Formats: sequence, C-alpha cells, structure tokens
Amino acid sequence: MAMMGDGKTSYDHQHDGLANEIASCTARGLYNANDISKARVTYVKGKFLSLDLDYKGHNKWTNCFMLTENIDLPQGAFLGFSARTGQLHENHDLHRVQVYSLRNPPSNYGQLLELDAGLRPTKDFGNPYRTTTDIANEKQKQLLVKQREQELKENQKGTWMGFLFKIFIVIVVILLAIVAYGIYITKNKRTRRHEMDYYL
Repeated sequence: MAMMGDGKTSYDHQHDGLANEIASCTARGLYNANDISKARVTYVKGKFLSLDLDYKGHNKWTNCFMLTENIDLPQGAFLGFSARTGQLHENHDLHRVQVYSLRNPPSNYGQLLELDAGLRPTKDFGNPYRTTTDIANEKQKQLLVKQREQELKENQKGTWMGFLFKIFIVIVVILLAIVAYGIYITKNKRTRRHEMDYYL
C-alpha cells in the first residue's frame, strides 16, 4: 500500500491507513514463500513511483502499482520499515536493504523494464540474476575477507612468538636466580670454613 502523508496527520491503525491510501495491491503467497521475497520501490522525481514484488522466484517481478500523478516526495526523505500497519501485525526478517541513486533515471516505467532486462544471468552464489556491479562488489568483499584472514594469521603468529619469548625470559630469570643462590651458598660455606680455621 502506498500512502501520502502530510507530516501532521497520525496513522489510522483502526482502518489500516485507508484514509491516506493512494495505491495498493494484493500479493498472495508473499508470506512464507519458498524463496526470499523481494520488493523494489522506484521513484523518479516528477515522473513515477512504482512498487514491484519478486516472491514467485528469481527475477519474476510483478508490478504492484505504478503512480504517475501527484507524486512528489520531500527532499529530506527517510526510509523506515514496519510490519505493524493496523490492528493486525506480523513478524518479518529483512535480510538486505539496498538504496541506489540513479544517474540516468528512466523517464517512464517502460524504460525501467528495459533497464531491468539488462541484468545478465550468472550461476554464482545461488542467485541466477546478478549485475556486473554485484559481481565486482562480491569479488572485492572476498578479497577483503582474505586480507583479514591473513592479518589474523599474522597476529596469531605474533602472539605466539610473544608468548614464547616471555616464557624464555622467565626461564632465564629463574636460571639466573638459581645460579646466584648457588654462588651465595658456596661463598657462605667458604666464609664459615675460613672463620673456623681462624679460631683453631
């Protein structure tokens, strides 16, 4: 459901916000689907606002609604999510939220569909449709993970080396203490013998 608020009127929970509704659709099978359900909101200032849903399979997008009139979102927009929209509410898990700014936005919904067809199929990571940007980002993430693992290995080596060095220092100090004690005892015995010989 799309709503247009004025920033002053509170949401009517008793009637599920019907007073402010400007568009809506029904999506049977959206909840507890076999795969991850996706929603895509596209807003082009002064052109259109659309909501597409993908809950039947990878990239089988279904248009929920598309508005072309009286759609002017404010400059300082906020993005929020809620499953409590009326008397009834549900639990939803959001796995990922992606926000993009379009450099060359489509002028109408048809152009958006043409741009959407530019996605190329791949077999990586169980997602049959990923853009080249997604693939590049995934490779960069993998590289960062490998670098982090290497840093952790180096840190662990450094930690073990430091630990072994400390043990070595403790052993040396103990040995020096034993040697010093032995020298002290030997000197004391010699001094006592010398004193006894002096008195005899």
